[in-house]
Amino acid sequence: MTNFLRFLKPFFSMLATGLLLIVFAISIGYATFIENDYGTTTARILIYNAWWFEVLLVLLAVNLVGSIIVNRLISRKKWAIFLFHAAFLVILAGAAITRYASFEGTLHIREGEQSNQLITETTFVKIVATQDDQTVVVSEEVKFSPYAANHFRKTFTIGDQQVTVENLQFVPSAAETVVEDLSGEPILALLAVDRQGRRNDFLLRTGENKWIDGIGFNFGTSADSALLSIRDVDGQLVFSCRDTVALVGMGDSEMQFLTPGEEHPLREKTVYQSGGVGFVLKQYFQKGRPQLIYVPSHSQAMPNDAFHARLSAGNETRDLFVYGKPGVIGQPTTADLGDLSVQVSYGSEVHELPFMLKLNDFQLERYPGSNSPSSYASEVTLIDQAHGVEKPYRIFMNNILKYRGYRFFQSSFDQDEQGTVLAVNFDSAGTAVTYIGYLLLA
Repeated sequence: MTNFLRFLKPFFSMLATGLLLIVFAISIGYATFIENDYGTTTARILIYNAWWFEVLLVLLAVNLVGSIIVNRLISRKKWAIFLFHAAFLVILAGAAITRYASFEGTLHIREGEQSNQLITETTFVKIVATQDDQTVVVSEEVKFSPYAANHFRKTFTIGDQQVTVENLQFVPSAAETVVEDLSGEPILALLAVDRQGRRNDFLLRTGENKWIDGIGFNFGTSADSALLSIRDVDGQLVFSCRDTVALVGMGDSEMQFLTPGEEHPLREKTVYQSGGVGFVLKQYFQKGRPQLIYVPSHSQAMPNDAFHARLSAGNETRDLFVYGKPGVIGQPTTADLGDLSVQVSYGSEVHELPFMLKLNDFQLERYPGSNSPSSYASEVTLIDQAHGVEKPYRIFMNNILKYRGYRFFQSSFDQDEQGTVLAVNFDSAGTAVTYIGYLLLA
């Protein structure tokens, strides 16, 4: 045993510890520069969440444990040195708990309303595949950045088919465009404006569904009455919808109403409206190829990020542009491959809190003679029926609501000043363990 410890001693020496700490310091220093120049997500992808950084932390923990054993620090005479090493081990354990068990998100509440619907900060790719009476749901956390490789590939089986979904390209602040291609496919270029007045430019290929504020658009294949279905009849586009559609031409002043359930011509430069959503056919390409382009941040539009997904099932493949971004629930894009229907979405998910917060009043103060906010606060009521709790709280800068391991911070507010956005953090175990480590170190 003595010879074995003598053999291991160089691996747990001060020199080995120093080398590991130097690599650790260089890594987090470099991560700081990456985060400053390219954002937190890129720093997490390249450094903090990288496998090699986790291996480095494990090696540091093993080195500390080995140092305790080899140098026989568990003794009355060496208790201070032992405590010093043990403190770092506890801090590393707290960091591991934070890494794997904590989560963050936002909670949006309007005045007079209550909610427990937390939108996660992390993003997910969610896949829902349906074939006959079978459904397979796959959800995986992803981190996409324009400065990283953004590898994503998921393979699963439904029925007797193996389905693969992979990412070919990620584009931040993305929009779709079409280029003429004689070997291409029929593509519709559409513009839709939702009930909040937000513009959505999107493309529809044969067999695709796109949803805009509750209105579904389909091109070529769907017989679902819930969708606004478009098809090509001898080179002319027609559409049908179960709801009444209003239209007005660019040069017309009077609005016309189309009979629901019947097919009507779909013309360019004509504004259609159904269910509060307006849409226009910008262009129809009988032979085209879609591609994603970056929209500069200084433009008037505020588009989502997007990734180019490729679906493969058997001998069939289908390409999709899937839109989303952190803090926004992903809207599915659907494609049909024979009798197989696949929905792919990208974005945040909903996490339900075990209690409710009701916003009683949002308060905003401004600097004198200016519209710039000087401070803002949320008067809320915490409602936990399972524990018989109903208490008022005031959340504002440096005044955090802490309850059952959750911490609520005042983050933002709605432009009409009738709603609040709270940042939420859940990491009670990781924080407690880390603080114990700091206490031992002190």
